[in-house]
Amino acid sequence: MMMLLFLLLITTASALTAWPKPQSQTDATVLYTLDPSSFTFNGLGPGAESSVLLDAFKRFRGIIFLHTPSSSAIDFAIQNSASTITGVNVQVATADETLSLETDQSYNLTIVAPTITVQANTVYGALYGLETLSQLVDRGTFVNGTTILDFPRYQFRSTMIDTSRHYYPKEVILQHLDAMSYSKFNVLHWHIVDSISFPYQSTMFPEMSRQGAYSPDHVYTADDIKEVVEYAKNRGIRVIP
Repeated sequence: MMMLLFLLLITTASALTAWPKPQSQTDATVLYTLDPSSFTFNGLGPGAESSVLLDAFKRFRGIIFLHTPSSSAIDFAIQNSASTITGVNVQVATADETLSLETDQSYNLTIVAPTITVQANTVYGALYGLETLSQLVDRGTFVNGTTILDFPRYQFRSTMIDTSRHYYPKEVILQHLDAMSYSKFNVLHWHIVDSISFPYQSTMFPEMSRQGAYSPDHVYTADDIKEVVEYAKNRGIRVIP
């Protein structure tokens, strides 16, 4: 039974690929094991202490190791795979967290034991490297040896939400941003107000939302908007109202 599980994991792991398709991806036949109990995320270079990067380390630990096999399966995998990967080093060439249309979002990802490496010119390129890594790890334990050189084909990759016609709770907008980050979208066009309704709570013109929102519960406060913008930035997404 355990051998069947391992063969299934090898077959599935070798079939995993990144989305969107990288500019260049070279896969090896070697299969590595990740041990969630000892796996570390390490920032290197001028951007190592970026708040965006440190937030990403916490987030991607939860994503990569969301589904973890039993301890017996992990032990079996460690004994039968080539070797164990103990962490990922993320090298960011600049501490600048400016996010604009011209921001460099390229990255290089090398998956090899004992340490995976991600190299990027900006922290936002590093985010994409970590996102790609999370897509290649199978069940929080297995990953193929892989080398990826990647950058977005288009600088502007957007989705739009219209909260004047269809009010979305803040939590739903945050979920939408998560979904965008999984596919490396980088702009949220927030059609926040219109003649249909005015959910934006303006400090200068407070009557606009009092009279124009669907109800007092269908408004976005200044704190709500700040939270959405910060949440988006931590995922490499600009919010355009």
